[in-house]
Amino acid sequence: MPSKQVLDRQKLARAVLAAASTHSDVIVRELGTLLQAQLGRGESLPDVAFLLTLLSRSLASATETLVAADVAHEAELRDDAEPRAARDELVDQLRSELIDLRTTVLGLYGTPGLVALALVGETPRDAVALSRFAWAVVQACSAPAALPSPKVRGAKLDLNEIAALLSPLCKQLDAQLTTVAREEREAQVTLATKNAAQERFDQTYGAVASLLSALLVAAGQPELASRVRPSLRRGSSQDEEPAPSPSPPPSPPPSDR
Repeated sequence: MPSKQVLDRQKLARAVLAAASTHSDVIVRELGTLLQAQLGRGESLPDVAFLLTLLSRSLASATETLVAADVAHEAELRDDAEPRAARDELVDQLRSELIDLRTTVLGLYGTPGLVALALVGETPRDAVALSRFAWAVVQACSAPAALPSPKVRGAKLDLNEIAALLSPLCKQLDAQLTTVAREEREAQVTLATKNAAQERFDQTYGAVASLLSALLVAAGQPELASRVRPSLRRGSSQDEEPAPSPSPPPSPPPSDR
């Protein structure tokens, strides 16, 4: 959805543009009366109506640019949802497989079996750490250290089958991690564009609103002038949107054992 910062700025711009349009005739008439007596020979009054038109155009253009940048950034953020969901689903699936494997190995071989298959320590919840942990298990299954004798006579793990199960999941997770990282970078680009457009808007809005207010004061309309004075809080941290950061890891299951 559109950001509140941009929506607030749209409302301010519309108010100033409406004031410029509504009060243009009054400003032109009253300033003409005020300045007519100051004209020298061969001089003519400035085209205040055209000045107001240009000021309105500049503010309208800055507003359109800001809205377009906000729309583009929101669209980019929506694009992030699918790869993040796919990543989190793979994290859940891979963790489940590793936790089940840990339980099986511990039951058959005890702690020495966990060491041999790189299953020592808690199964990571962070996606990147989980990928590294799982690849280490795959490597250990592919070239295992000597496993101790099983606690259950005749029981044996098919390590090749385990590696064949985990390896595709690891590859899929790595692919999604790459996609999510790329989406995060793209979101940072659209956010930078939006922030730049917002800064340009603030500058334009401040200048146009200040000039319009001053013209209304000069035209003898101080009450109207007070309604179009700039009202943005320049430099406020609330006007800045934080850069997107990696999403938190998915919620862990009740137990890792």
